[in-house]
Amino acid sequence: QRDAQTRARDAKKDLRDAQIDARQAQLSLTDARREATRSLEDMNSRLADAQLDEREAVARQAEGQRALTAARENPGVTPEQLAKLELAYDRATLTLEDQRRTTSRLTEDTKKANKAGVDGSEQVTRAQERIADANGKVTHKARALVQAQKDAKQAGVDGARAVADAQRNLSDAQAEVDKARADGQRQIA
Repeated sequence: QRDAQTRARDAKKDLRDAQIDARQAQLSLTDARREATRSLEDMNSRLADAQLDEREAVARQAEGQRALTAARENPGVTPEQLAKLELAYDRATLTLEDQRRTTSRLTEDTKKANKAGVDGSEQVTRAQERIADANGKVTHKARALVQAQKDAKQAGVDGARAVADAQRNLSDAQAEVDKARADGQRQIA
């Protein structure tokens, strides 16, 4: 009976712990949503910055192209000056290509993130999985508590029945002893 009561007490503690874990998982989901919202806002902001950087790179390349074209048409430009202008134009072209690649990748990533939204983000999805797991544990622990309480109750009933049986057996044994004494007394007399 004590074992059953101990199991019931342990099951109650396990359920309480599982409920605490479930509440913590819910708080983690709230934090994950807040973080996902910020991440999405930051990503959209980085995309806007990248698009501006790309426009600036286009303007620098065009400016470099105009300066290079004008220098080639000017007979007074030295070969060193022309080489510097060509280098500046090549650098502006490379920068533009890099920026376009960056902007393209960021556009694709941001589009996916916006489509998924806050609830589709990885951190929110993981938090929701933790909640489902925690709720499953609460359900399991609640069932275990109910069973442990039933077992404790049954152990109490079984214990009471065993005591009643023992008392009845004792009473029967006492009656046999009394009968044996009486029989013994009659034989002596």
